[in-house]
Amino acid sequence: LFPHHENEIAQSVAADSEHRPLARFFIEGEHLVVDGKKMSKSLGNFYTLNDISERKISPLVFRYLVLTSHYHSPLNFKWDALKAATVSFERLRGRVAVLAQTSENMRENKKFRTEFKKHLADDLNMPNALAVLWTYFDALSSDDFLWADRILGLRLDDTAKAKIPDEIRALADERERARDSKESKKADELRDAIQKLGWTVGDTPNGPILKPLNLD
Repeated sequence: LFPHHENEIAQSVAADSEHRPLARFFIEGEHLVVDGKKMSKSLGNFYTLNDISERKISPLVFRYLVLTSHYHSPLNFKWDALKAATVSFERLRGRVAVLAQTSENMRENKKFRTEFKKHLADDLNMPNALAVLWTYFDALSSDDFLWADRILGLRLDDTAKAKIPDEIRALADERERARDSKESKKADELRDAIQKLGWTVGDTPNGPILKPLNLD
């Protein structure tokens, strides 16, 4: 559609060193509004991804929030909604981290994949596809999550492949010994030390699970 899509094609082709087309299809979402109002500088409700990053929130959380709304529907941006999206996003990353760091070896969930693809084929109904993911959440393997993430684009593979530095692993082991000895204060101090180094630690029946705090 003139002029926006033609402009996007011109910019993307010019940006590619071999002048290849970016895509054969362009899908434009409905308007993004803020607290139910049109985003504008005059109203003081104009935000960029930098504003999100300055609040120590990954732009991938905003991506997750976008996926919760069908592209035919307007997306109402609220900081509370972004906060809720952060919880969901971190829960996804946490589950992938658990699967990557334990010996748990689950089979591919074919029923989940069939239902997920069914909603993708229904006019890219991403909210329903996400709902299917949460329905099967506890029954999915690491491969299932990474398969779905080829569509979602939440970089869950970065969590699965994250190499845990020896220093972080040593602090986590020390913290686990402190917890076993009922040394709560020392355990909390070690947890804080781990976080200052850019990692977070979660406790499971199988031991501590570590994941990187920050994603660009």
